[in-house]
Parts: sequence; C-alpha cells; structure tokens
Amino acid sequence: MKKISITTTDNLPVALQPVKDTLRGLAFIKKVPLPFNFNSSKEKEFFINELIESDGILLRSGNLSRDLIEKLPNLQIIAVHGSGVDQVNLEACNTHNVIVTNTPGANSNSVAELTIGLMISLLRKIPEINNKVKIKKIWDQARVNGNELKGKKLGLIGFGQIGKKVAKIANSIGMDVSSYDPNINQNEMSKISTKKVDISLLLTESDIVSLHIPLTELSHHIISKNELKKMKIGSYIINTARGALIDELALSEQLINGNIAGAALDILEGEPPDPQSPIFKSPNVIITPHIGGSTYECLENIAKIASENLADFFKGEIPKHTI
Repeated sequence: MKKISITTTDNLPVALQPVKDTLRGLAFIKKVPLPFNFNSSKEKEFFINELIESDGILLRSGNLSRDLIEKLPNLQIIAVHGSGVDQVNLEACNTHNVIVTNTPGANSNSVAELTIGLMISLLRKIPEINNKVKIKKIWDQARVNGNELKGKKLGLIGFGQIGKKVAKIANSIGMDVSSYDPNINQNEMSKISTKKVDISLLLTESDIVSLHIPLTELSHHIISKNELKKMKIGSYIINTARGALIDELALSEQLINGNIAGAALDILEGEPPDPQSPIFKSPNVIITPHIGGSTYECLENIAKIASENLADFFKGEIPKHTI
C-alpha cells in the first residue's frame, strides 16, 4: 500500500470520495493543509515532516518548490489538481525522477461558464446595481443601462480546451470571435467560427479580451503597460487563468484613467493577493477568489482524473496526463 498526501484546505477543497474510490486497495490517504507560503522555518519543517513519507501527492493547496521536493525521499509522483502546473518546480522533479501529471480539460466547462458570466456581469453592471438595490436601497431603472454581448468583438488569448468552449458559447450569443494562439492553426479555429490573429491586432480590435493560457516565463505579464495601451478605448479584460499574466499596477492605471472600461479577475498576482494592491481601489473591477473550478461537478471530475493518474502510476502504467 502506497501513501498519498492530499494537500487541501477549507478554502481549497478536494472531492475525497472519487479519490477514495479510485485508490481503494492501492494507497492510504492523508490530508495535509499545505500553505502557499510558510510563515517560518519551523512551519516549513512541520509540513516537510507531514509529507515526508508520501509516495505521491495530490496537489491542490501549496507550492512544491525545489527545496521541498528534495526533502521528500519517497516521492514518486505529483498529481496536480487542475491543468496549471506552476505550483511545481518541474526541473527538480526531472532531477529526482518525480512524475508530474495534471487534469487538462477537467475544469473547462466550469471556467468557460464563469468567463461568460463575468463578461455579462461587467457589461450589464450587475455587481454595481445589486449593491445599489440591496445596500443603498436605490431602485432606479433610469441609471442602469449596460451593454449586450451580441455583436461585440471577443479576443481570446489562448485556444485550448477552455478557450474553445468560451468561443462556442460566445458564437451562440452572436459575438465576433478571434484568437491568438501560436500553437493552433486557422483550420482548427475555423471549426468554431474563430479567426486566427496576432496579439497586436487582437488587442487593438477587441471589445473584450479574455485570457486562457498557462503561466510560464514567456507568458508572465503578457498583458503589461504596452499591451494595455494598445487596447481599444472603452474595452474590457477578463482573466480566469493566472494572475501574473497581467501587470496589476499597469491595469489599475488604465482603469483609473478610463482607457479600460472594466476588468473581471478570478485570480490576482498573489494567492492570497496583496491587500494593498491598487487593483482593489480601481473602478469597475470584479474580483473573485479563484473560483473558476469551484463547482461540485468540476471538483468531482478533477479529483477523479487526478486520482486516476495516481492509480495508473502505482499499477505500473503510464498516466494519461503526464507532463
């Protein structure tokens, strides 16, 4: 029997039943509330001891840095709870022969639906109107005019499984969709009525820009001061991917001066974010606490796929979703 640690907290839950069902007879399961940052060396040593016997880790909360991985002698596999693997030092895993897997597409429905929901919320000013009615008791239909998505130009940065689903929904609404993704050809995009464009054209033409790419060294601050200045005056930006794709300070400046009409951000640069970040005081911003995959259906699906990756490995098979 192997020993599996599931890093999970109250804020970042893992659906345990699919994990138990999949790993029954293969592994003992232990929950470890691994934080993203350690407050002291003593706290770090505590969590190293919590993980030290782990043959595998199902990673939801926390980061597995090089020095952490190097102190886990039994570790053979890390099954990331989600598609992004920026929580893991992949070089250290290669050095120490630790397999890393993810769950691509498992959250695509959930994130795509949230993306469209945030677009509607921004353009129809739903949070602002709700606040006026419930908090300020103002019932004023004359000052709540918003805009429709139909006919708007949507620019997707990234055309993976989530980007494709956003494009399908947007097309059904009547939006004009284009995408920047060097890894996808025009034929693939044409199947979902999407035009392939370069990032400069996407930024200058889109009414709404939505990000759907992983965080890497190349994509860090892919939307910075220069890119934001290229965006159409009065346009909107949505981020349900990774916070560090956008330079928060630059975005805040563009929101304050009115060049960008609004932003909806499901994730900020830090997790948890810096409470002093100017983005919190910027106008027309919707911020949600990384809830893209927070649906019951999505959590069940991710847990099932992540635990299947673990089960395949411990049965001597190659996991389907190996990085």
